[in-house]
Amino acid sequence: MAGTIQDLFTSLGKEPEAPNLNDVLDLTFEVVFGPRPSAHDYPDAATARREISMYDQSRKYFKGLVKPNYPDNQITAAVATLKDWGIGEPVFYQHRYGVLARFQGTPYTFTPDENAVVGYTHVFIAVYQSNQIKNGIKVLGSVHPFVPEYLKKRNAELPEPGPSV
Repeated sequence: MAGTIQDLFTSLGKEPEAPNLNDVLDLTFEVVFGPRPSAHDYPDAATARREISMYDQSRKYFKGLVKPNYPDNQITAAVATLKDWGIGEPVFYQHRYGVLARFQGTPYTFTPDENAVVGYTHVFIAVYQSNQIKNGIKVLGSVHPFVPEYLKKRNAELPEPGPSV
């Protein structure tokens, strides 16, 4: 990926001098959220409507990337813990409702606020895994001790994910 906004515009064949703020926001949003989903990306119409609506709402209220309002060492520790649990590295952005986090490559849309991700990392991991199991997606690897027992049992019964096509 390009190193600066200027490099990003140049790589897209756009003029890098004095970029329009809306162009920068659009580009930044697409880097974080990816292209707009289509109905063909989901197994059923209800899920497709929900995910597309969430994408559109996120775009409408997206204000740009930000650093969480926490000390660097706490952010670094939270990110390391999230990676250890297989969730990945969060990208923080300013939204209408404050600073939210986005995890690229997650199996469903989940955008918690900075306090959940950095301030209460282990509670967040348990909630994330619980939601994943409730959505029928098997947690691979260890299930967090804070996940309720009935969900741990359900996770054990879920099929392994198939190969990506």
